[in-house]
Amino acid sequence: MNEREARVVQYLRTNGPSLPVQVSKALEENVMFASALLGGLVATKQIRLTRKKIGNSPLYFLPEHINHARRIIYDRLDPREKELVDFVTKKGVVREDELTPTERFFIKDLVDFFESEQENNQTYWKVPGTNAKPTLEPPKPLVSKPEPSARREEQQPFIKQEAEPHEEKKPIHLKDSGDDEFTRKVKHFFVKRGIRILNTDVVRSNAEINFTVQIQGDLIPQTYFVKARKKKKINDNDLIAAWFEGRKQKAPILYLATGELTKKAEKFLKEEFGENFTFLKVSV
Repeated sequence: MNEREARVVQYLRTNGPSLPVQVSKALEENVMFASALLGGLVATKQIRLTRKKIGNSPLYFLPEHINHARRIIYDRLDPREKELVDFVTKKGVVREDELTPTERFFIKDLVDFFESEQENNQTYWKVPGTNAKPTLEPPKPLVSKPEPSARREEQQPFIKQEAEPHEEKKPIHLKDSGDDEFTRKVKHFFVKRGIRILNTDVVRSNAEINFTVQIQGDLIPQTYFVKARKKKKINDNDLIAAWFEGRKQKAPILYLATGELTKKAEKFLKEEFGENFTFLKVSV
């Protein structure tokens, strides 16, 4: 271990889990250099880093500070992730098929708190170091598994199909901004309804766009994250991905699609998401 690496380790020992920018200030070096030092220490297993990030960076910490790192990450989790962490921590170990589809998706991103193992062709998630043993009873069919009411109050999301007016379609004339056809049509959809566009991010030309928009509410305007997709079938993974993107903006989600929800996605939307997730089939 060279002198600079030793300074990094000493800083982490004194200050606990830290971000690269904090380490860079202590070393009086730029963030890129500090990140390289931290990466080298992780590679040699002298320090660890979290899977979850704060902003765009993970936390770096000494192995003996893992509980401190978990407390920092826990405080920044989404409420539903906190609920899942609390549930699995209380049980010690759970079979993956005991969890709802959303929970199974979430838990794969919670490896700062749990570890997975395989036994009898089943996947289990457990708290590291726990003495709890997985149940060996055969898994129940997912279709008959009741929702754990203690962990969720059922909320019905809004699913709507856009009604098209019976009128001859006219060419859309918007100011030429270099947008592809799908983007122009979605923007026209917003303009016709008095929806203000705050930001546009074309993920894939003529196929997928993210918007931040402002819709007038009863009293004040409400900011929404909008996912617009030109796709024939929208599945549950599409919805989950949009939910994560909307969560980053801390905004309700409006999902616009030219296609239909699959049966599984429609069931998933009704059971897993609340009133802050709206799906709307549109013709654009």
